[in-house]
Amino acid sequence: MVVNALQDTLFEPVQIRVVNKTRGFVEDKFVDQFIAISIEALKQNSVPRFDIYLRVQDTFVLYCERGLEITHQHLSRLLENKIMDAYVLSTDIEAFRQYCEEHALEPSPEGDPLFFVDDGKYVPVTHTSLKAGTEVNFDIYCREKNRYNLVLPSGGDPGAITGADKILYIKSPDSEAYEDYLQKVLNAFQDKLTVEEKTALVYDNCKLVMRELLQNPRLTVKAAAATKLVDTIVEEISLDRAAMRGIIQIASHDYYTYTHSVNVCSFAIALARQMGINDLPSLKELGVGAMFHDLGKSQVDARLLRKKGNLTPEEFKAMKTHVMLGEELVEALPNIPPNAIYAISQHHERINGKGYPYGYSAERIHTFGRIVAICDCFDALTTTRSYQEARTPYAALQLMLGLEGCFDEKMLRELIKALGSL
Repeated sequence: MVVNALQDTLFEPVQIRVVNKTRGFVEDKFVDQFIAISIEALKQNSVPRFDIYLRVQDTFVLYCERGLEITHQHLSRLLENKIMDAYVLSTDIEAFRQYCEEHALEPSPEGDPLFFVDDGKYVPVTHTSLKAGTEVNFDIYCREKNRYNLVLPSGGDPGAITGADKILYIKSPDSEAYEDYLQKVLNAFQDKLTVEEKTALVYDNCKLVMRELLQNPRLTVKAAAATKLVDTIVEEISLDRAAMRGIIQIASHDYYTYTHSVNVCSFAIALARQMGINDLPSLKELGVGAMFHDLGKSQVDARLLRKKGNLTPEEFKAMKTHVMLGEELVEALPNIPPNAIYAISQHHERINGKGYPYGYSAERIHTFGRIVAICDCFDALTTTRSYQEARTPYAALQLMLGLEGCFDEKMLRELIKALGSL
């Protein structure tokens, strides 16, 4: 943990301005060396015996003073702003090492420290999916320290919830009730919702369905529900580019296997539209394949999915089996359109023939396989993972363009156009 937490960055002693927000003063002083650390080393509700700084150009801002508790708000603000490094004084490095040993971080069930769910008992939901003036038939909670506090009981109006930046939760057994609620809101306010509001509702509904499907990939009812939601996404993105903008904004906040599935589906449809694929049946086939592209990961050892750092050769071999496992699962589901399977079986193939599982080269890779390969990689690079900082869309696309022979370059440039037009 300590090895991963300490970064290479080292700043020599220098006269700088230090802003102390806690005590309300600014001072110029000669400081010791600053050393960068990963924020993944910081544990919620812990009390470090060292000061934690953020760097803003040439100024180091005291973010959390020694002896004060690191709160959920501290960590969520960092992640929301995609800040992955903090700084400590070199004189505090031993205190930091001891802290790491005392507070070894355990990954959450989905590998995301912001959206930690204790034993799967609670599920995160977003404010945008809750409509003021409606009635919910499930309790809504917010998490503070190690407790989930009730903020709205069943029967209440979500408009009464204050603090739009709060991450809200429902109990896991209430997922189905929440899913029903989302559908009722969509039906009741169909003509009154903005495109962004409707997109948020559909997106949250997709997350719930895919979460359940990944837990039990043989649930044909959930597979059918996911397919129906793909139809809605296709229709929304086809009608209005604002729907795509809304999805990109939501997609940037979190990463789970199930949110990744929804993101890739959305990006794939947008890319296909940019390429001139406009007929709804083809878009829906592509969308279904993209939504289910990682279904095989439900059969892979969860520890591999959560592992920070590189996989061993044996672990990587096991990870690669998710493609064929996904093929088998999807082929066993009823009413899956035939061409959807290409998105699942070929999303790790590469134009130069160096992908897996089949080692297909350009001429053998279906259009859907090429599209989903690009969108899968793009979403993985632009969302915060347990083991890496999210890249900006520009940085991700530059990196992908530099991987010669991996992706269909013409399609990749079409994705750049699609994103640039939003």
